[in-house]
Amino acid sequence: MTDIFPVSNIDSRTSVFVGCIGYEDRSSYLLREDFNDSEISHVLFDYRAVDGDGVGLCSYDRNLEIAKRMGAKLEPDFNRFLEILSSTIGSQQNPNLILDITSFDRSKMAELLLQVFRLKDALSQIRLMYSPRTFQPFEMVKFDVVQSFGPVLPEFFGSADGFEKPLSLVLGAGYEFGKAVGAVDTLEPDHIYCFRPTGTDPRFDQHIDQANVNFSFMDKQENIFGYDLNDAYTLYSDLRRLVEYEGVERSVLLLPLGPKLFAALSILIATVLHPTVMVWRHSTVSAAQPETITDAETTGAIVEFAFRFAK
Repeated sequence: MTDIFPVSNIDSRTSVFVGCIGYEDRSSYLLREDFNDSEISHVLFDYRAVDGDGVGLCSYDRNLEIAKRMGAKLEPDFNRFLEILSSTIGSQQNPNLILDITSFDRSKMAELLLQVFRLKDALSQIRLMYSPRTFQPFEMVKFDVVQSFGPVLPEFFGSADGFEKPLSLVLGAGYEFGKAVGAVDTLEPDHIYCFRPTGTDPRFDQHIDQANVNFSFMDKQENIFGYDLNDAYTLYSDLRRLVEYEGVERSVLLLPLGPKLFAALSILIATVLHPTVMVWRHSTVSAAQPETITDAETTGAIVEFAFRFAK
């Protein structure tokens, strides 16, 4: 697959903004604060986050109204959403693209990024953006029911000979109780590495330790790497270096729990190195079960990772 190059000299010109309208308050943050210019083409996936009576979940109704006022192209069918994105990009000359991945679920995020790779020849610069959530205590007394556990998409199942090699699991630590421990017990990897987020709110630090039972599942504490959620470029560099090193002799499985930024960078790396790197998801959330979801407000910060495709 085509390689990508991180860009530090960012072109602030924006032609196409891509995001989603969901139940989280922060899903409309970039739209309402930074990218509401009428000259920008807004292409948004509509999650239709409503309950059985058609009532919007959490902040969905407010987010939808904001998008409609802006005249955004809203589409609830994801395949059609990708088609609209392709035609919008094709109608412009080498546009710059903003990808707001804040509230996309991991499977749709993966499909979106794969589509961006397919459109690489038509694009100039891609700016991946993420708005972290404010701290909210999570329940620590029970294990949630697993809604999905497996490859984020069939394309990230790994290569055919991958199962003949030892397995190296690269985890992104999350805030949900017991997820990482359960994944390790299920996968039984030969090597485990864990990336632990910091940098938004010190209250998260203690919570992450508790949710991951103080990382007691890690045989080697030196394989726990802290990463600053505000520094996407260093995270990308460190994660890619580890994946490429481990991939020489082992099958690498990325399990991006926690912040969506880690998931997006994992998918980018796995796409560049396709088909040798696996990306899995471990979800306990389902819009079909409103009791499993909670709203998420933004801290007001925006984390960015800009890149170009190799020509």
